Amino acid sequence: MNNPDNNGLEEPINALAGIVNHYEHPNGLSRADIWVIASLTGANFANPRSNTFFEMNFYGRSNCGSSPFGGFDHPLPAVNLDTDDVLDFFFDNFGFNTQETCAILGAHTLGRVHPENSGFVGRRGWTANRHVLDNAYYRGIVGLGNSEFDWVEGAPGWHVVQISNTNRHQWIQGQSGSASTDSGDNNDGGGGGSGGGGNFEDDDDFFDGVNDDDFFGKQKELLEEEIEKLIKTETEEDEQSDSIEEEQEEENGGRRKTLARLLAEKITTIDEKIIIADCDDDHDDEDEHPLIMLNADIALVRSFGGDLLSNGDVRCRFKGQNACPIASTLAQMSMYSNNNDLWLYDFKSALEKMVNVGCSSCRRL
Repeated sequence: MNNPDNNGLEEPINALAGIVNHYEHPNGLSRADIWVIASLTGANFANPRSNTFFEMNFYGRSNCGSSPFGGFDHPLPAVNLDTDDVLDFFFDNFGFNTQETCAILGAHTLGRVHPENSGFVGRRGWTANRHVLDNAYYRGIVGLGNSEFDWVEGAPGWHVVQISNTNRHQWIQGQSGSASTDSGDNNDGGGGGSGGGGNFEDDDDFFDGVNDDDFFGKQKELLEEEIEKLIKTETEEDEQSDSIEEEQEEENGGRRKTLARLLAEKITTIDEKIIIADCDDDHDDEDEHPLIMLNADIALVRSFGGDLLSNGDVRCRFKGQNACPIASTLAQMSMYSNNNDLWLYDFKSALEKMVNVGCSSCRRL
């Protein structure tokens, strides 16, 4: 947890601690298994079409010896990557091909960034509705249509900004100058280089008076209260069998399936509490809080090459004059922009592959 890339992870770890302590068993579900259930449950909760789309099929993952707050230091992908760097990272760590890499990055359709954790600023996140799992991430950077011209020219405009009082850079949606000190003379929505983006303010006005510490405190309090209620009100109906067939199923692993389903229900209840708190605390304004992308996101539709500087600044533009070259992954990204169902099924396949990495000795539920 000393790795800065892991800042903020103590929140979900602590949120799940009560459930882990209550249900972890040497011959049953491990802490790692319960964390996987939590991730799949979160994806199901955000999926507007089905709350059973993502499935937990294997159990028996090994915990790190010093978990939950220790273990091997696995590097996360750097944010300042070009197209080939993104593809190489996911191939080296998860065995992903290009399709799987493009699909898994769609997880950015959910959530947002917090400067105290990542150093980036983005209260609205990557998409207009950060609570819904759909292909909005792709539609934000790829235009609809069947040609490369459509994919490029039909996409919203993006430009690079430097975050105030830091040496970090990120992309924000809109015409150059809409949320920066830029002169705004480029109206193609492009941007690039410190001269094209300006400074992105991280101050009290930008956050509209919202105190993130208050939000996280409220979130943690709700989680702790809900877990305490869930543990006290242990359900008995899932532990009872109505027939000999059900008893035999439990003897052959049905009990673990029941437990996994029960935990998913419990975690879904926690998710509901968090979404309510997030929405109640949400003062987002489209002008003051623009949508964001990081270099690793834009790299899936544009190739930076020598225009990507060591501090994350990018000298070429998203489109228009001095535009960055088209990335080799743009065609795949356009498929997901044009077809939500295709992306959902590919994302499911990639996510299930990811959570089963290192699970060679796992057993099927």
